[in-house]
Amino acid sequence: MQALLRRRPEGAVDLGRNAIWGMDLAMQCAADLLIRDASARCAASLLRLASRRWATGPEADLPAEIPASQTELAMLCNVSRNTFSRVVRDFASRRLVTLGYRSLTVIDPVRLRAVAEAG
Repeated sequence: MQALLRRRPEGAVDLGRNAIWGMDLAMQCAADLLIRDASARCAASLLRLASRRWATGPEADLPAEIPASQTELAMLCNVSRNTFSRVVRDFASRRLVTLGYRSLTVIDPVRLRAVAEAG
């Protein structure tokens, strides 16, 4: 690493930026997983996985697909598969998300963000 940085000292800036980005992401994950309410925790985690949790600008409110199975998403939300299925069915009935084969699409990030913040 030292030899590489000697050849390209500007790489230190990129390395630092990536370290800060990774630490920020880890803190966001931890904050989401500390939400007690399962629906709010799932909403926050789904928004984060769709890159819509703290997004700003025009794309913040656009739909986004998450390519993962419900089992994988339940694990990432720190809930059981049954709890995740119940929560996602509720979200789908409220037209916040749509379910696909091994994918979930966040179709209304604004309203899903309100669910996350309510928890």
